[in-house]
Amino acid sequence: MKKTKTLTCTFYVGGKQVEKLTEEQKEKMAQRFGEALSKYYSLHPEEYKKL
Repeated sequence: MKKTKTLTCTFYVGGKQVEKLTEEQKEKMAQRFGEALSKYYSLHPEEYKKL
């Protein structure tokens, strides 16, 4: 059986570490992430084809 590693991250808001994000913060982060992915795959269509 293959071992998997847990992905962890640390969030900072206003220079302070936070344990959890608010719903508004999560939505904003998801929107920005989606925009970044869209821009990347628009510039690299060959990478999108690999998916």
